[in-house]
Amino acid sequence: MAELFNRLLRVGEGKRLKELQQIVHATASLAEETAALSDEGLRERYSELRQLATESLGEDPTKDQVQEVLASFEAETYALAREAGARAMNMRHFDVQIIGGACLHRGSIAEMRTGEGKTLVATLPVCLNALAGLGMVLLSQVWLLIPIGIAAIAAAWFYTGGSKPYGYAGYGELFVFVFFGLVAVAGTSASQTGQVTVLALLGGVACGAFSTAILVANNLRDIPTDQLSGKRTLAVRLGDAKTRELYRACILVGFFMPLAMNISETGPESAFIGLFAILSARRPLQAVRNGATGPDLIPVLGDTARMLLLFSGMISVAIWLSPNGM
Repeated sequence: MAELFNRLLRVGEGKRLKELQQIVHATASLAEETAALSDEGLRERYSELRQLATESLGEDPTKDQVQEVLASFEAETYALAREAGARAMNMRHFDVQIIGGACLHRGSIAEMRTGEGKTLVATLPVCLNALAGLGMVLLSQVWLLIPIGIAAIAAAWFYTGGSKPYGYAGYGELFVFVFFGLVAVAGTSASQTGQVTVLALLGGVACGAFSTAILVANNLRDIPTDQLSGKRTLAVRLGDAKTRELYRACILVGFFMPLAMNISETGPESAFIGLFAILSARRPLQAVRNGATGPDLIPVLGDTARMLLLFSGMISVAIWLSPNGM
């Protein structure tokens, strides 16, 4: 089942990869031009791009128009972000990180197999989508998205940035649960329907739990190196055995949510079909239970991400099939 789903996810992969490689080449072609700009020049050019994006979007843009406008500025925005990263943090985005950022912008999953560079990758779609700025809010008329967006950007930066990154102090899982779960799902619900429902919150808990499980597996893998470097992640604080228990608990919470939707009568009656995604949980749960360590935990990250995607897809189908669309 998991292998079949994995193959289905890879349909059309060649075409997408070619598109991403074109973005990498376009970004690289602007390297000399951006490198010649002063620090003030970089800021001014980014401001110019924001102004151009605002003018192109107009007063009442459609979502397709927003994506079209952002696509026209994608390579240059990445080039500016790459140069700014090299100057401000002494970290220059590698080509694979450009691909990761472009994937995130397109709503795809970007798995960083090295376990590093995730925050740096996130700066790319953040900078690009910030060009639209109020354009996305204008589409939804949910002005609360502005402070939420600011909070999300700040949370992403201080996860590993600043003098005391909270991701290295044991609070990373809380950030992921809140922003990758509750805020992501409830925020999407607010932007699409103008309201936050109990169903959206329960869905947010599920997505947050699965997303947290991915980070838990990642930090479980990195316990030895994090201990050596002085990072006090939650996994380091809990220890190997309890971190494995935490991973299983996150998966359990995620799969309990379809039942909660039915019990509370806030979700579609067919929400239980989300439980079929549990078939994809066997392999990662088995690896964690059997004591996999180091590189052997890398497949767990991908398997858990696919579990989240499969679960979300099934719940979406259940909502779509419900009489009132929930």
